Amino acid sequence: MLGLSEMFRTQEVRRRRDVLEAKCSRSIGVVRSGRNWSNKLGNR
Repeated sequence: MLGLSEMFRTQEVRRRRDVLEAKCSRSIGVVRSGRNWSNKLGNR
């Protein structure tokens, strides 16, 4: 059975990973939307 410290550590790691993934997906979304904007402007 896991100790309390182990449980807290795994939760902390998961939280950090979630934050990192959120930041990455957000920046990827910004890049994609930027490309879409440039494509729309270029098509005119």
